Amino acid sequence: MSTAITRLARVSGLVASFMALLVVLSACFEASNVVSAPPVWKSQRTQIFSIDYMNNWNISTKDLYLGASSPQLEMLQGTLFTRVEDPAASLHVLYAARSNNTVSSRDLMLKFFLGSSQHPLQASSLSTITLNGERWYQGFIEKQVKQSDGSTLAVKETVLGIDYTISPNKTELYFIIYQDATSSYAKTSHDYFERMVKSFRFSS
Repeated sequence: MSTAITRLARVSGLVASFMALLVVLSACFEASNVVSAPPVWKSQRTQIFSIDYMNNWNISTKDLYLGASSPQLEMLQGTLFTRVEDPAASLHVLYAARSNNTVSSRDLMLKFFLGSSQHPLQASSLSTITLNGERWYQGFIEKQVKQSDGSTLAVKETVLGIDYTISPNKTELYFIIYQDATSSYAKTSHDYFERMVKSFRFSS
């Protein structure tokens, strides 16, 4: 009788262990089949501007120091959007109050972003684009960017600029700069940049 009870206890223990194993395996199977939510568009709103972006992009504050390249305007404040899967793909919104009439978005595009003070780009190389009723200057550049490993990457960059008048006595300069590796620029522009740029709006 005691032998039968012992065998029954062993069988019960094996059944319990087997059931516990099934529970663990089931949990592991369910965990391995969890599908993460796909990225979606959302809006980034600040006191200065609003813009749509994919929620799996990184957002950071990144100002741009112009220094001797622009003594009338030494620094632009900025917000940088970077694609996680492709760090070369980014969109940078830059802005600053215009301190005097000697500096303009067009001049900075010709002498800093697209050219240099020694070799400024010709004004005729710029076109214009209208975004939500506002007229922006537009220019393009292709360049070689040095990477951290010492190699170089061919990059295509688009620069938009505007002198945005807030009041008769207050004008601010804005730039939208977006870039990616030349080989993937067209696709990234179609999938992301176009919508981001078209969604841009001034808060004031």
